[in-house]
Amino acid sequence: AAEVYITCLMDDANVAAIHARRATLMSKDIRLEVLNASQLNLFLWLRYKLLDDTPVLHIR
Repeated sequence: AAEVYITCLMDDANVAAIHARRATLMSKDIRLEVLNASQLNLFLWLRYKLLDDTPVLHIR
């Protein structure tokens, strides 16, 4: 599970680096993707708890 998480994290961070027109992955790209993932998980959890009791699809 850890290997899949790190692989997906690096893939997403690479997309951020490409968007910034860089070929090199930097620590700020990884931090951005960790923040994005945590915000998405928080949003899904809040939606599950506040709006309805139907389960939501967890991404990642």
